[in-house]
Amino acid sequence: MTDSDAGERWDWEYSIRNSGRRDPLPIVDAVIEIAQPEQRLLYIGIGDGRNFLPLIDAGLDIVGCEISRVGIDRLLEERPDVANRAFFGSFDDVFGGADFFDGVVVSRVLVDSDLSVTEARLRSARRLLRPGGFIAAQWTAAGTDPWPGWTRADLDEKANLHLTYEDDGVRKVYLSFRGCVELLEGADCAVESGLTAVDLPRVAAPGGIVRDWITIASPTG
Repeated sequence: MTDSDAGERWDWEYSIRNSGRRDPLPIVDAVIEIAQPEQRLLYIGIGDGRNFLPLIDAGLDIVGCEISRVGIDRLLEERPDVANRAFFGSFDDVFGGADFFDGVVVSRVLVDSDLSVTEARLRSARRLLRPGGFIAAQWTAAGTDPWPGWTRADLDEKANLHLTYEDDGVRKVYLSFRGCVELLEGADCAVESGLTAVDLPRVAAPGGIVRDWITIASPTG
């Protein structure tokens, strides 16, 4: 999926969501626990600010980018004071390849149904890190109750679950423990803490559990 395709997809996601503020995800606490006051952080995929704003309000030195115009417009409408920290576009376009950050935060983004694409994206993200930097990630796990309507389900050799939704052309991948570890290793990163599974209730119908992996990883090369 190209950045343009992904942007359109997330535009649709944000356009059908209620505009009310949702509770932040557990990745927020994980980042607050590890980040140091003097560190500069990048959040990739800030959306409407669900997790990004709590990190700013916690006093962290953090900037972010988002490929959905709908998402970032909603964020800036609510919090125009963060306009100098929130940017529209992909992280490659906005920040280039400079090793400028001490930490990169990703939550439910960068993971493509083609996991070789995901590895390439992670390698690009890790190039933004200064020596000794970290990646904090929260990704959907294979233990999630899938959203109904899928027409095909496949397990790959690493037990990642791939679902196809033919009506809207969407393909999703939910990562196994092994799949998540090897995905990071394939991008020349090593797990430093985690993988920790967290279960979150899906508040929208038809309900169910959304299981995520949370991990802190560091570059190995």
